[in-house]
Amino acid sequence: MTRVSTSIRIDADLKQAASKQLASMGLSMNTYLNMALRQSVLQQAIPFESDEPSWVPNEETEKALSWRAPKN
Repeated sequence: MTRVSTSIRIDADLKQAASKQLASMGLSMNTYLNMALRQSVLQQAIPFESDEPSWVPNEETEKALSWRAPKN
């Protein structure tokens, strides 16, 4: 598997809080993001619920969130 570098923009306070929380679980930000992305691909969905009240999905995202592949 070829690895590539990517860049994301996130709030500085969020990055600091997430890095601290992940480190307490023995994970780096990179490891966690790889885990989350792999689960998203495997489940063909967002692999967690969002309790963020300010986040409102657009129509395309709403369709993606409501669709799940049949389980074997």
